[in-house]
Amino acid sequence: MRDEAAANSAVATDHQGAPTTSAEVTISVDIPPTVSNTAPANGTTFPPATAITVSASASDSDGTVSQVQFFAGATLTGTKTASPYSISWTPAAGGSIR
Repeated sequence: MRDEAAANSAVATDHQGAPTTSAEVTISVDIPPTVSNTAPANGTTFPPATAITVSASASDSDGTVSQVQFFAGATLTGTKTASPYSISWTPAAGGSIR
């Protein structure tokens, strides 16, 4: 899927039916990137205080991925600005993280 671009203009018509057309402006709609977690697998269990490699795959069909951010719940755990998109993260406490 690619950006969608279009030339747009406006036409105004007066009470006697005389039209005037504006200059065209071009707009484009950006297609967002795609991202998916690649590691660890969903449901994987780790012992406490273990460094975990967290990885993702990301692409942008109409541009470049500028960054991938990794979160544990609402907490930012790392940011990568180039592929491979992978961080090492050690959870502070036990329990399930989504």
